[in-house]
Amino acid sequence: MALTFNQKKYIGIGIALVVVVTIILCYVFRSQPFKMSPMGSGGVIITAEQVESILNNEGIQSLSIKDGLPRLVIETSDPVYELSNESWFTNTFLFDFKRFIAVSNKTFFKVNANDCDKFSLFFHTTANLVPRSRQSGVAIGEVWYSNPPHSINLGICISDAGKTNVVFIDPQIPGKVILTKIQKDSIYSVRF
Repeated sequence: MALTFNQKKYIGIGIALVVVVTIILCYVFRSQPFKMSPMGSGGVIITAEQVESILNNEGIQSLSIKDGLPRLVIETSDPVYELSNESWFTNTFLFDFKRFIAVSNKTFFKVNANDCDKFSLFFHTTANLVPRSRQSGVAIGEVWYSNPPHSINLGICISDAGKTNVVFIDPQIPGKVILTKIQKDSIYSVRF
């Protein structure tokens, strides 16, 4: 299936955003007196298939039908992912991220420039640059839902009790959020 001009344009914009965010992150990491805290690892590695299974159990479906055609909802780009401790994800990393957006001057909202999808991309990219113990992806992804239209992040984490949890973070707050059933049912994309 050939891509339309608009699809090519959005792919190009996405690639350009990742490059720009990476350059900004490298500059800020090099020039700031603080560094991101290493990932508090739960010591657990899961496969891309397990990511999908965990999200399915959370009520997020792998495929949906749009305009009569199947559409992938959960996209994974790595074969394995490392889980973080939930307390690291919701406290340590979130605190570091808040400091990070403050020094990078991204604390304000601006339509189509500093809106929800840019913040979730920034959060996801920052999480993947955090020092960690293994050569694997980080089980932190971007989530888009349509009711109401918004983009946030999620992490598959290990709780202090050793349980696997899915935790949602709104990087614009930034803070932990709980999605309603309507919001969960309207998820149309999850990308790791």
